[in-house]
Amino acid sequence: MIEISPSVIFFAIFLAVPLQILFSPQRSSDARYHFFKLLLYFFILSSVEPRDPRPPSIKYRVGDIVKHKIHGYRGVIIGWDEKANAPPIYFKDWSELPNYAVIIDTRDRLIPQVAYVVEENIELHEGWVCFLHPLIKNYFEYYDGKHYVSRPWHKKLYPND
Repeated sequence: MIEISPSVIFFAIFLAVPLQILFSPQRSSDARYHFFKLLLYFFILSSVEPRDPRPPSIKYRVGDIVKHKIHGYRGVIIGWDEKANAPPIYFKDWSELPNYAVIIDTRDRLIPQVAYVVEENIELHEGWVCFLHPLIKNYFEYYDGKHYVSRPWHKKLYPND
């Protein structure tokens, strides 16, 4: 009989249980949801390369207030990608289109959220919004009447916005 050390058994169980939850045949699980959220935040917030020059395909600018056409929430753009910078499983049909990182107003979503939205699903929001989100002061200094003005560190990443 083969002897297996208790530490090997412990690590096997330690890995097997979360993997079982993650890959379970259920429609969705909390573990899968949080796993994809972590992947999303990693991909959209990990780039430190300046976006210069600004591609002509990018319609909206960092600091613009937008509204989601389908879900109706309002948000402020904190970043963009000319093509989706996320795992292929996350965006099947929109991977070649411009995508935007948007912080969502907490009056529209109670839990502070960052979304990664394809360009065709957002539009400029008309009128001023006293925007509420805990990250707004991290990215922007003030609202100038048309859009939010980036902080110096953020302006270096998006110099033409």
